[in-house]
Amino acid sequence: GIYARVIDKPAGDAVARGFDLVEGDDDKAAQAEFDRLQVLPNLSNALRLSMLSGGAALIPICDDAASMAAPLNADRVRKISGIRVFSVDDFTVRQKYGDITKENYGEPELYEVRRGTSHLVVHASRIIPVPGDPLALVSEDIPWKGRAVASRLYASISRWSSALDYSLEILKRKQQAVHRMKGLADAISNNLESEVRQRVALVDGVRNALNGVTVDADDDYTVIDLSTGGIRELIAEYQIAVSAECGIPVAILFGRSAAGMNATGEADFEAYYDYLEALQRTKLTPALERITELVLAQDGMRDIGDWFIQWKPLQSTTEKQQADLDKAQAEARAIQAATLDKLIASDMLSAEEGRASLIENGNHYGITNEATPPLSVPDAD
Repeated sequence: GIYARVIDKPAGDAVARGFDLVEGDDDKAAQAEFDRLQVLPNLSNALRLSMLSGGAALIPICDDAASMAAPLNADRVRKISGIRVFSVDDFTVRQKYGDITKENYGEPELYEVRRGTSHLVVHASRIIPVPGDPLALVSEDIPWKGRAVASRLYASISRWSSALDYSLEILKRKQQAVHRMKGLADAISNNLESEVRQRVALVDGVRNALNGVTVDADDDYTVIDLSTGGIRELIAEYQIAVSAECGIPVAILFGRSAAGMNATGEADFEAYYDYLEALQRTKLTPALERITELVLAQDGMRDIGDWFIQWKPLQSTTEKQQADLDKAQAEARAIQAATLDKLIASDMLSAEEGRASLIENGNHYGITNEATPPLSVPDAD
């Protein structure tokens, strides 16, 4: 379970809240296309494969009147029929750019993608990579191939798993029965071992928490209770080692409650959200921006204006947290307004400059740059 959890949980949580296409003229049509193409599930699967094998890639199936081995021309994309996700292990470089005067010299131009008995030649411009973790040396064959999270975690998770197995064996032997028998050595030397075993088995067979044990007057039967002190702490240290290598706090990875006085676990969740935001920025956002460009290049989608990707908050704000935030913002605005009032009263700022400062900082209280119309005075009649 932990082997899968260190891969599946971040990959799922990083896209669970979704994203917004901000500042588009009409992003509803774009969101409908994202849903049709299952962009978020595909991104999650790509991130999962990237963490598992050191890299992954999405290949959109575009109707642009060209083969998969030809460069992708976004201006000719009529429709995207789907998105396929592949592991970096499915790719081999078929051909590299050979013009030494070009910036892309030596980079892959054509990839051969294999899955099972099927294979396909794909141009590099049609591949949207989700890279693995950074390596000290970039792969010469596939530049977006990186380090797999699973490979570095295998040893630490195995140690933790072995600690659990050994602790279970210790629990099985926690109560050790000791049967002292007069003449035991002589009986064994006279080939009476079977009788000795039968005698011991008779006592062990009736022993439990509710029964007494009857032995010969010359025999002695005791139960030694072995200590299990330190085992829990040792297992906790192995859990910390796993957490340190995968970046997921122990409380989240193993479902442990925060311990200690005034412990709330907020720091653990903040660290986890920072980890997820790093995954979004470095791995998912570049791929999502490229997918968005292709989605908006389809027929009927090209009228959407300027846009950018904004991931939704990973943590939901409670009513109390929102109220505290509103209170803090209101107090800050009040302090700013009072400061401006003092500056205007001391003639260090004019009323117009104070008005402009409020509007610039968003604390306009309904004030606009438009001149206030004079009040209409009714006629005496």
